[in-house]
Amino acid sequence: MYDWLKRTINKSLFGINCLFSGLLLLSYLAAFVPPSSFYYLAILALGYPFLLFSNVLFAAWWLYRRKRYFYVPIASILIGYAHFSCFFGFHFGDSTATASSLKIMSYNVRYFDAPFHQKKQTAELDKAHLDIMNIIAKEEAAIFCGQEFSGKTGIYNQRTKQIFEQKLGMPYSYTAGGSSLAIYSKYPIVHQGAIRFEGTHNGAIFSDIKTDKKTYRVYCFHLQSIRLSGAEKQAFQQQNITTLNKDSTQQKYKEISGKLKNAFVLREQQVKFMQQHIQESPHPVIVCGDMNDTPLSYAYHHLSQNLNDAFLQQEYGWGSTYAGSLPFLRIDYTFVSPAVTLQHFEVIRTTTSDHYPICTQIKH
Repeated sequence: MYDWLKRTINKSLFGINCLFSGLLLLSYLAAFVPPSSFYYLAILALGYPFLLFSNVLFAAWWLYRRKRYFYVPIASILIGYAHFSCFFGFHFGDSTATASSLKIMSYNVRYFDAPFHQKKQTAELDKAHLDIMNIIAKEEAAIFCGQEFSGKTGIYNQRTKQIFEQKLGMPYSYTAGGSSLAIYSKYPIVHQGAIRFEGTHNGAIFSDIKTDKKTYRVYCFHLQSIRLSGAEKQAFQQQNITTLNKDSTQQKYKEISGKLKNAFVLREQQVKFMQQHIQESPHPVIVCGDMNDTPLSYAYHHLSQNLNDAFLQQEYGWGSTYAGSLPFLRIDYTFVSPAVTLQHFEVIRTTTSDHYPICTQIKH
């Protein structure tokens, strides 16, 4: 009886293991299948960290139990090693940055927290603005790319510009785009422009920045947001997950699914616009911004083609950049042309936004 029970439990666990391994393998396809063709793979890919961790646990369990079943989770993990390496950096070497390195910072500041201080005093708005500006100032970057980079009023925007010009030594700037994109620089901007995405608030801008040695085309982008409402975000809270059988809860999840699909499809289109623009650049490019998607996505796979991901070249560890309620999400990136030599990359684990700032240093 006991042996029969053990066999039954092992077979049941192995069946669950096969399910999770199969889902992990399917998630790898999200990088290659356009969301406009089958967006469910893109949704599945959002659960990659959970699926990966589940397979690691299964592999450890079968090894402990000395069962050959461990081949299944191990194989499913190894097949996707290239994808895993996009989430977890393996650069163990020391930074090669020098005093002459060119430092670029990218940061989604979430409108300086203004939308989350609507009913609060001006002093708290001032503090949120000052805290973010202090984070930026501490890094002493030569080029700054900001997303959602506007305050509650024009006064805050003017104050930001003054701080960059007078305190941070960045007198050159270009701001545009529906989602408030900004590029500030210590070096002259000789050309600039915007890439507009139809039917959306998101976009991208670029500036040709002439340093004392060469000219770079710097892109600052913000790809399509999901734009969940407050009620839709609450649907993920524990008390709402326990009411899945209710029509109202199911309706919320249908609405969320529709918004996810719309965002995936729009990012697919937006990436194609950016790819074409980058390919036509007369200068080496530095591409910074908030992709709103993970390294297992179709958007990442295509935007990173013919470019180097700074995180993969110069960082060690899990590269999450989202500071919100969902852990392990890397959605902020810096890409550079192959001709650009990367020297250092870092995720700054201090923020008052829902994103961590990222800093990249290149040979200059």
